[in-house]
Amino acid sequence: MAMLPVMFAPPGGFINKRVRDVALEYGVQAIRTMRWGYNKTPDLAALDCVPLNRFMNETQFRRALQFQSRAFTYALKEMTKRLIPGATYEALRGILFEKIRR
Repeated sequence: MAMLPVMFAPPGGFINKRVRDVALEYGVQAIRTMRWGYNKTPDLAALDCVPLNRFMNETQFRRALQFQSRAFTYALKEMTKRLIPGATYEALRGILFEKIRR
């Protein structure tokens, strides 16, 4: 018998009620979302995440490990994605992360 996964990170972070329900039905115990932040109340079926990338420096990584909120950064990123066309956003993303890193 094949071993079923107990943790699930949906591709692209896509999750809705149906995806959650089916995953839980198949025995998944933890589901990671792409919502940035820290879970204030335990909900293994909807775990927030803290993004790490190659542009982070040691100080930023230490802040992430100290559970310092990134809610404002996430809200700003989501608003920017809605206002700027996709290709332009992707082209600017590396530049923006590089400036934040300094």
